[in-house]
Amino acid sequence: MAATGEDQLINDETVFTFDEPEGMFWVEILSAVEEQVWRDDVRVRKSFPALRVTTYEGGRNVSENRRFITLKGRRYSIDEVHVWHDGYKPPHDWAGDHRNHHSIGLVTAAGAPLDWKSPVRHKLREIEWSVRGMFVALHPGWTRTSLRLGLAQRVRQATEEAATHRGKADAAEAVAVKLHAELEAM
Repeated sequence: MAATGEDQLINDETVFTFDEPEGMFWVEILSAVEEQVWRDDVRVRKSFPALRVTTYEGGRNVSENRRFITLKGRRYSIDEVHVWHDGYKPPHDWAGDHRNHHSIGLVTAAGAPLDWKSPVRHKLREIEWSVRGMFVALHPGWTRTSLRLGLAQRVRQATEEAATHRGKADAAEAVAVKLHAELEAM
């Protein structure tokens, strides 16, 4: 069996664990996010690397993988995706991503999202930022992996789109051949 384009482009590890005093965290390198940005008064598309910091085992945010951290006797889960805008200055260098990668956010054990003004939410954010900061310091090549994942995803999408168009062209060609045969029979 031949390797897919993604297999040929990606052979890096993408999920890492961190055992912190508050609990276990998984950091997953995600495919880079494409966004339009201004460069010299022109809008251009640029890829930005993305990370998931989560308490969901293996980095997979499905209910059976949900794990918790405990603060003041209460349990919470974290599932946040952030995009790194290199060249920007803090706090604008990291931005949440909710369009390209689904994340659950900061929630209670009952699954309720935390209020934006909640001190617990602020503390969970600090913990998540700390884990993300440690990961970035320990794995400086993560941005390249994310960019490669993004490129592999775009290759896969373009290949699927080309196959769809080829299928439509083949079907149209078959109709044209049939109609041509009917025309010749007249």
